[in-house]
Amino acid sequence: MSAIPGVSKKSTRTLPTIPGEVPSLLGSKKGCIFRTRCRHACDRCVQENPGEYRIGVDHVARCHLLDEARLVSA
Repeated sequence: MSAIPGVSKKSTRTLPTIPGEVPSLLGSKKGCIFRTRCRHACDRCVQENPGEYRIGVDHVARCHLLDEARLVSA
């Protein structure tokens, strides 16, 4: 959320960036598209697409860590 620019023309703050490569929309459909930018990425992120998990009423997330967290809590 801190990367959203303000509406003030006088704002001179530098917007934060996410390290890593921007995911290609034309690239491989295999693996998590955010694996090059995620500090938690592992081998599984390269090999498999993560499942989709509902996080609240209007939000979904795709991450292997969510899958693993549900296995531990079950």
